[in-house]
This record gives sequence, C-alpha cells and structure tokens, in this order.
Amino acid sequence: MTVAAFDVLDWARAHDPGADARRDRRLSLSSRLVRFRWHGAPAVAVQADVTPKVRLDAVVDALAWYFDVATPTDDTLHLLLGAEDGADPAALSDQLGAIGTLATSIVDGPQIRVWLLGPDSEPQHRPVTAATFDSSVVARWAEWLIAEARRPVTATAWE
Repeated sequence: MTVAAFDVLDWARAHDPGADARRDRRLSLSSRLVRFRWHGAPAVAVQADVTPKVRLDAVVDALAWYFDVATPTDDTLHLLLGAEDGADPAALSDQLGAIGTLATSIVDGPQIRVWLLGPDSEPQHRPVTAATFDSSVVARWAEWLIAEARRPVTATAWE
C-alpha cells in the first residue's frame, strides 16, 4: 500500500481495530481497498493518491465485499475516499458523478453513502447523484481513459 501524507488505513484502524487492507484473493480485492466497520455498517476506504479508476473500481469491489460480510440488518455501505487538501474540484466532481452513477443504479442492495476523508480526519458526507453529461465531461473522461490505457502494467491479477 502506498504511504500518503494521510493514511486511511491508520484512520480506519482507529475506528475499527479489525480494519484490513490485505489483498483478498478469494474476492479479488486489492490491497488498496481498506475494509472495516464504521457507524455500525460495512465500510471501505481508499487513499487520496489513487487514480480515478481505482476510486471507481472501489465501488464494485466494495459491493463484492459487502455481500460477503453483510449481516441481515446491514443496509448501508460507506465508501470513504481519501482527499488531500487542494484536490482538483473538477476531477473530484467527475469522480463523484461516476460513483453516483454506479451507486444510484443499484436496485437490490445497500444504500451507498460516500464520504471524503481528508487530513483533518473528519469525514465529510457527499451525497451523490447520477452524472449529467455535457461535452466537457465526456472529454475529461476520455482523457482519463486514454491516460489509463497508456499507464504501464505494474502487476498481474494474481499478485
């Protein structure tokens, strides 16, 4: 796990000593996804310095983990996104729009509550809605996809 100025794993462990960021081969979960319980419900978090793709993947990975560990009374899944001071508001808005598109499309599953977790350690709830698209959003998302496609592969699926 990459060490950032603010470590979400340390924050999660302060709230749940059982917080785990180990790779989960059975569920194909990355070590970038911190899993724990928070406010009485399953929660996942990712560092501030992850790529937009990792943030979006975290939604699907979090759902896989949720359905594996949820109790009959669990109806919420918390998604905490590390956010450093000075983060690009347009990029963050686009990421929250994409996450909102995924989260609001869930028909039979938990309510996903999204939080920004900054260096001050106080999570800020960010209600999300499905993204609205205009040409500038499409252009930025296309740029991200092209950048991700050009990024060198540094690991394999079984690592």
